[in-house]
Amino acid sequence: LSVDMLKKQQTELSNDDARRAVNREARMLVEEDFLSKAPDASVVLETLRDHHLLLEHTGADPSFRFQHQLISEWYASDEVRQVALKALTDEDARRRLDRTIIDRPEWTEPILLSVERSYQEAHSIEAVSYMILRAIGINPGFAADLIAVAPSKVWREIEPTVHAFVDAWRPVAK
Repeated sequence: LSVDMLKKQQTELSNDDARRAVNREARMLVEEDFLSKAPDASVVLETLRDHHLLLEHTGADPSFRFQHQLISEWYASDEVRQVALKALTDEDARRRLDRTIIDRPEWTEPILLSVERSYQEAHSIEAVSYMILRAIGINPGFAADLIAVAPSKVWREIEPTVHAFVDAWRPVAK
């Protein structure tokens, strides 16, 4: 739901779009053998609503949104982490990371949250390092923001590359 909201640059999804998102994810969970049968989208949405993760707007055009935008961004940060991990070995994931995530302003907070969450996940350090180095060529200022919230282990890993980038960029910027 959160990724669809970001892609549409909206803070809520229509009832139909929310159901499509739930059904798509449920199919993926069945394909990956996490579920034996896809749950009904209505039940999933009602459960999320009943547990105060989603707010349902009823009326002529029913829709769903997260209780707070930060909740949506938190969930979207998991998508960032997954794509960054795949980008380490997959060219399609690299293109997606560059073109539809790092280079899109609506993904700023989920990216920052993903980098901050890497403190909790040792295997994410390499992915975060890679993502920051990709961001440097797209938006150096944003890359600096990412470095500021990244674990110090990330900085130790990317420091020589960042310094080389800055040294090469400095004469151009003058």
